[in-house]
Amino acid sequence: MSQHRNSSAGKRRLAGGMLLGAAASGALAIGALGSAGTAEATCASVSGINNGGGCTTTAGPNVAVGIGADTTATAAGFGNLAVAVGTKANAQAVGTGNLAIAAGNPANNSVLGPNTPTTAVAAGSFNRAVAIGNGSTAVAAGGGLIPTLANPGNNTAFTFGDGSNTQVTGNNSVATVVGNESNAVAQGGNFNLAAALGNKSTAVAGPGDGKVAISGPGETSTNP
Repeated sequence: MSQHRNSSAGKRRLAGGMLLGAAASGALAIGALGSAGTAEATCASVSGINNGGGCTTTAGPNVAVGIGADTTATAAGFGNLAVAVGTKANAQAVGTGNLAIAAGNPANNSVLGPNTPTTAVAAGSFNRAVAIGNGSTAVAAGGGLIPTLANPGNNTAFTFGDGSNTQVTGNNSVATVVGNESNAVAQGGNFNLAAALGNKSTAVAGPGDGKVAISGPGETSTNP
């Protein structure tokens, strides 16, 4: 559970590469969920019944709600909730018992670039992805459609700030950001924690089990 902290350019490049890999994984997760239609305004869908626009659900029970222009919200599987608030905000909850909340408008993202929509993706079982901020993302993926003791999911990705990102893969792990243009990744293991606290902060925990990485403003912390 040792932690290595360094604010040098070399460490930033290392963490940046890992974050780019995480961003690619997140994009694959979003693509795998399928794309919802474009909404013109507020929309809602409950267990396969919807009012049109960009909100879609399967029989479930599932609930998807979009508030704002061109929002998309998808809830598919069993017991999922997806809520998108803001222009082009995108929330996807797919699997069993997942929660995805995206609140914000498109803006520059520290990894994905300009005009990134605020996006939250929770896929697998009992995962939570919350992205609050303009141009921010949160991806939590783990567990199967039917969770098992060995693969329960139960991950949390929480982003609070503009242009920031969190991603979690594995089980019983947490990635959190509180700050702008910051990034946190907890990857490839169980009971990992990555916390980026402050602006332009980076924390990467894993792969492996029980890894902890915590960084302050302008810092990079990695614990592989």
